[in-house]
Amino acid sequence: KKKGEKRYSEQELKQIFIRRILNQNQLFFSVETPSENIYNFKENPRVIFPNESYDNEDNNFLSARIDVSLYHKANFIEKKTEQNLMSHLEFKYGQCDKKNIQKDFLKLICENNGKNKNYFIHYLYLKEKEINNRSKKTIAAIFSKYSRSIECVKKEINNRHFSSKELENRFEQAIIYINFIGLNKKYSFSMADLLSIQDVFDKKTNSRKYVINEAEFEEWKNKKELDKHE
Repeated sequence: KKKGEKRYSEQELKQIFIRRILNQNQLFFSVETPSENIYNFKENPRVIFPNESYDNEDNNFLSARIDVSLYHKANFIEKKTEQNLMSHLEFKYGQCDKKNIQKDFLKLICENNGKNKNYFIHYLYLKEKEINNRSKKTIAAIFSKYSRSIECVKKEINNRHFSSKELENRFEQAIIYINFIGLNKKYSFSMADLLSIQDVFDKKTNSRKYVINEAEFEEWKNKKELDKHE
């Protein structure tokens, strides 16, 4: 970092979050939690569920790691193991590429026991000189990556063993939280929201390659902005 600038990184933000969990003393947590499913992240991220067969010679499918997992402390004490897991969380910082976003989206949707909500937590810092000139384009670029990533994830897990309702719930229970540091803007919405906004624009333009423009994005994101006093 340059002298006088604040330093932000994915690891530091994760450690801040963990310290807050420790201070609350109400939850247990694990870091780098092994996944229940196996994944192949070599090219387009892919998943194999435990009840599915695959070519054992394909060594590219391996257990993945989840940044942080939260567990109900009371349920651990009472040995209610089926109710222990509360949430999986993946942390991102900055303008990460689409493949990394897609990989985390896939894990958060697939590593779901039907009861927990999982979170993609994304921080992006804009320097003061960038705020007026680049902020709208930067925010729109991030959401465009989200939109393209969720389409790829949907394609990967469609037509599997899930019912349409189960699939819908998985997308609804995967939550994106993004904080644009410097802009004082925070957004929270489900991955189902991402699919719905993309579907609207796809139908309007009759194209699956349509990228949301700034005006349309502004209209949608204003509905998703969090109360600044939360």
